[in-house]
Amino acid sequence: MTSRVPVYDTGMLIAPADREAKAVRLHAGLQDTPHRALVLGPVRARARRLSLATPRALVAPMAARHGSAVVFTSDPAGLNAHLKALDAQDVHVVQIRGAGRRS
Repeated sequence: MTSRVPVYDTGMLIAPADREAKAVRLHAGLQDTPHRALVLGPVRARARRLSLATPRALVAPMAARHGSAVVFTSDPAGLNAHLKALDAQDVHVVQIRGAGRRS
């Protein structure tokens, strides 16, 4: 069985810094997996500016192309809409915090 590739969006980068328990547990648990989390440059840049306006238009195609991925996001509805439009296979989405908590 292959392990899924973790993909972080802006919310997943901000949440551990805010000490949100679920995000801290997920991040700590992923340290023992064979894959490092994938973080796109624009996602990291937005997290540095503390914005949750995630560039889903980039995260979704990357996860869909990779396949066997799990995306940690604060906006599962938006990301799922992009993944559905791309007919993504074997990509799972996990909500890590409430959407829109930080502007």
